[in-house]
Formats: sequence, C-alpha cells, structure tokens
Amino acid sequence: MNAVEYTEVGFLAVGNAGTLMASKDGWDWKRYKVGRDLEWDLFGVAYGGGWYFVAANEGVILASRNLRDWVELLRDEDMTGMVYGNGRLVVGSLWKLHVVEPERR
Repeated sequence: MNAVEYTEVGFLAVGNAGTLMASKDGWDWKRYKVGRDLEWDLFGVAYGGGWYFVAANEGVILASRNLRDWVELLRDEDMTGMVYGNGRLVVGSLWKLHVVEPERR
C-alpha cells in the first residue's frame, strides 16, 4: 500500500493497480478498484463531506461518493499532497495550491 489514512468513515488505504481498501476497525478490510485494469496507481487518499478522494499517477485527483463511480477533479503533475476540510479539498503542488469544492462541480 502507498498511503493509509484514518477518516470519519474509518481507515482507507490505497496502492498500485487501482487498489483501494476500506476498514472500520483496521482488522477487516474490503477491497475496491479505482478505474479499469491497471489504469491508476494510487498515492494518496482522503475523505470528507460524503466524498472519497484518491491521488493517482500523473497528478490526477479522482472523487467518488460510492467507491464505484469516479470523476476526475483536477490534474497537476507537481502534486505533493491533499487534505479535506471545511467543505473543500486542498491540493498542494510544488508551486501552488488548488482549492476544490466538490459540491460545486
């Protein structure tokens, strides 16, 4: 796994080949796939406001409400990290910050 976070919905972990794992207690995990086949290697994960977010290769941020249907929110190859709070996803990049309000997209 490339990243693990604890959120209000429990633990979320992401890895290569579109692997996303979710667990309420850290012991029992359910596996989800992001994308088709080996489309996305995932390097970051966040949750907030009913949205799941993953950071993928090529600086792509994907969002989902149900862990099945994903939409691209933004793309920045210089992305360094992301965090959700106060209704916004803030994505750090080498030279700037992106602020995304998923409800407005």
